[in-house]
Order: sequence, then C-alpha cells, then structure tokens
Amino acid sequence: MNYERLLRLFIKKLWLIILLPVLTGGSAAFYGFNFIKPLYEASTTLYVVSKTSTSVNVNQYTDNLVTFDMVKDYEELMKSDAVVGKVIEELGLPYDVGELSQKLSVGSKNDTRIMEIAVLDNNPKLAQDIANKFAVVFMLEAIRLIRVENVDIVDIAKQPKTPINSNKPIKYTLLAIMAGFATAVGVIFSLEYLNNKIRTPEDIEKKYGIPVLGNIPNLDI
Repeated sequence: MNYERLLRLFIKKLWLIILLPVLTGGSAAFYGFNFIKPLYEASTTLYVVSKTSTSVNVNQYTDNLVTFDMVKDYEELMKSDAVVGKVIEELGLPYDVGELSQKLSVGSKNDTRIMEIAVLDNNPKLAQDIANKFAVVFMLEAIRLIRVENVDIVDIAKQPKTPINSNKPIKYTLLAIMAGFATAVGVIFSLEYLNNKIRTPEDIEKKYGIPVLGNIPNLDI
C-alpha cells in the first residue's frame, strides 16, 4: 500500500470526509429533536403480605419461599385484562389493553415483598396517574382474587420531570456522524483499490511484472 498516495487521496477527498458526516449527523439530529417524543417513567411501590406469611405455624424460611413464588402471581395479576382494563376504564385512557400493557413493567425489588410498578408515557402527568391507579386497582384485586392479607403503598408515584430518553437525539447524532465518517473513508479506500489507472512506474511493475528501465519526464516547451 502506497501510504503517500493514500494520504494525497485523503487530502484530495477531504470535502467528502467533511460532507458525509455533516449530512448524516444533521439528518439524525433533525429527526431526533423533531420526531422522537419524550418518554417519561413514573413508578410506585407496594408492600404485599400474603395470608400464609401471617400464620404462626410457618417458619420464616418457608414464608420467604412462598412470598417469592407468589411475586410471579402478583406480576401476572397486575398485567391481567381485569386489572389493566379497569385502569383504562377508570381513567378514561385512549389505549387498549395491549397498548397499556406495553407501557407497564412490574417486578420485585431485590427479591423482597416490595413490588415496583413502573409506567412509561409521553405525558408525565398521565404516567404518574396511571402508575398510582394501577396500585389502587391491584390492591383491591389482589385481596379479592389471591390469598393476600394486606397490600400497602410504600411510595406513591410522583410526576417525572426529566424524560428517560432525553439523550437519544444526541446519541443518534453521534452515531450518524461516525457512520458518515466511516462511509467516507470506505469510499476513499474503494476508489483507491478500484482505480486501475497507471500513474507511476511502480504501477507498471506491479501490474505487468516487468522492470521499468527509465522514464521520460514532462517538459514544458
């Protein structure tokens, strides 16, 4: 590889190295800041105690096993049509059960009896309202359908102030700039390797395998 020739080619095609990253980065920035909607997350936590855990005849170890096993039941109940549908009905939401379920995530915190309900939405106030409504509806349904002695709200959901995807437009812009730069470099390398034009004595030796005895320089007469 002739590094000197490659360097000259890079200098000659410097406009391409600048232009492509500017175009790709600019396009990504325009899309990111204009079409990516801010996404907010609101979460609430519940403390769930099953009836089994209140029995004096069950030791602490068995109690923990039962409670941890029931966490999966609680998660399924939270995402059931009965709970999700009631939340939609009581808040008058413009979502169907499937759409709202996609916005909901449920899990236990560090393998404890504390459950966390998190809701994503483009509207921060709506995310807060949905999370808190899920907590209330779940409390009623868990006591009615599952052997749950008590459900207490540990932390109510607060209105989020900052979207969780606020850095995505910047991230996409940087990735697009890098992709544009890589494309420009790839194009330049391709131009170098696909160009079969003979420009130097070394090219003759390389292409035909014969030595060059001499060359005639260009003279301005």
